[in-house]
Amino acid sequence: NKVLFENESWRLWKNEMAPRSGQECQLVVPSKRHVENLLTLTRDEIADTHDVFQWAYVNLGLGAGVWVIRTGYHRYNAKSVPHLHYNFHRPTGRDRVEIT
Repeated sequence: NKVLFENESWRLWKNEMAPRSGQECQLVVPSKRHVENLLTLTRDEIADTHDVFQWAYVNLGLGAGVWVIRTGYHRYNAKSVPHLHYNFHRPTGRDRVEIT
């Protein structure tokens, strides 16, 4: 996946394997540091998420959508790898979209 944005704490790329039917766009934003739980992020890492979200909204034209945080033990959050990351989904409005 081609990294579209990167700062000290995060990377952002489009998930080209998704979007599924009903999704116009899906983004993945993993933390650079190996973190599994949202509560173990530093204040700087939390502040850096603002820059990621702002960049995505301005540069990718994301006016609306759904941000999902996959945190904690992977058996309970549908992560494919045990690593904290955000997903962004934008439904098309044509098909039902479910986020696991």
